[in-house]
Amino acid sequence: MERSFLPESTQHKEIKKLLETKLKDWFGLSITEYQSSGHESDVLGVTSDGLKIYIEVIWAHSQSQFHKDMSMLQQSDADVKLVVGSPKILNDASMVREFTKVAISETEKDHCIHPEMLDGEKILSDSKYVDIDLKEILKSLVDKASRKLSQEKPVTKPYFEKRLDEILIPLVEDGGDPMVQILVGSISKGEEYLQVSEENYHLVRCYTPAFLRIQDSTARRDRYEFRSYDNSIHLEIYSDGYFHTYFPIQTKDGLIELDEIMYRVSSFLFFTVRIMKMRHVSARQRIYLQLCKVSRSEVVLSSRSSLERYTFPKNKQRLEFREEFDPSKGWNHIFTILCIIYREICKDLGLVSLSENHLKDRMKSIVQNDRDLRTEYRGQSETIPKVDLERYFKRHRRH
Repeated sequence: MERSFLPESTQHKEIKKLLETKLKDWFGLSITEYQSSGHESDVLGVTSDGLKIYIEVIWAHSQSQFHKDMSMLQQSDADVKLVVGSPKILNDASMVREFTKVAISETEKDHCIHPEMLDGEKILSDSKYVDIDLKEILKSLVDKASRKLSQEKPVTKPYFEKRLDEILIPLVEDGGDPMVQILVGSISKGEEYLQVSEENYHLVRCYTPAFLRIQDSTARRDRYEFRSYDNSIHLEIYSDGYFHTYFPIQTKDGLIELDEIMYRVSSFLFFTVRIMKMRHVSARQRIYLQLCKVSRSEVVLSSRSSLERYTFPKNKQRLEFREEFDPSKGWNHIFTILCIIYREICKDLGLVSLSENHLKDRMKSIVQNDRDLRTEYRGQSETIPKVDLERYFKRHRRH
């Protein structure tokens, strides 16, 4: 739909140019005579948040042109609307009444419009009015539109957090043994690469970590479910490459061994990354670790080393840890992620004196004692790589 203009006066052109400049200074972007919603807007500005500001300048005293301008104002999809009139327009009671009816209608539709036509002659002659009053009017309308947009806009959770809500089980925090829950998966939605099939079943079934002690399995539409023989350990592998497990924390003489927790976290994380490497997954991933019902639990690093005891915070029944990683990088990258998680748990235990070399040595010992990582699994058409960290460990020893 084309807009038919009466010839623009010099004042009309000047005010459009002035408003274009001010909108650009105040909000970032502006343009005159811009096609929007099928119509040509006098002045259109866009804020840094993407809100559109539409200013219609009505200068020629023409009843037919005025009605066309009012129609365009109502049909515009701009977030903020403002009308500037010439002295003749402002002195025409019927036009003022017509604009007021349009402004009321727009307000009832929850559109952000200034309830009065502004004096175009004052805008041209009074720079103080422009820089203070006009700026404040527009800023107030933009703020209102911004609040309205934020209230209307649905809160979209990141994909990983959405899957976290869908997959994680609500572990009961009162009573029972301390529990570990782990979820590993892509940060953003990616290609499904573990669809339920006989081939994929044998792949994941034959290569699950030994500590899971898998006994029973069930194939669902979008995942595999595995359980240990005593039903205490659960593993779920989803078609979109999300790996989920939960199991009780083993204690010895009433003490939790941090190295034992990290052995299981390490074994599970390396298992997931090996599958990803085999399927050439390069999207960034996240590991989520939850320690549940650990409040006031006493912890040692290992029963085979120093028996110095530490305690989890008494006011936290659940501790959560998140780290991102790139599955296409080398194994030393995954080892570094595990060291970071180890360090974060130590911080919650109040153990800040553990040196970086000592921590790496402990993590190295945990990885080297995991026999599952040393072998390469060869299927008919695919190979799960072994975890080769020896060259990295040798360099670490030299330093």
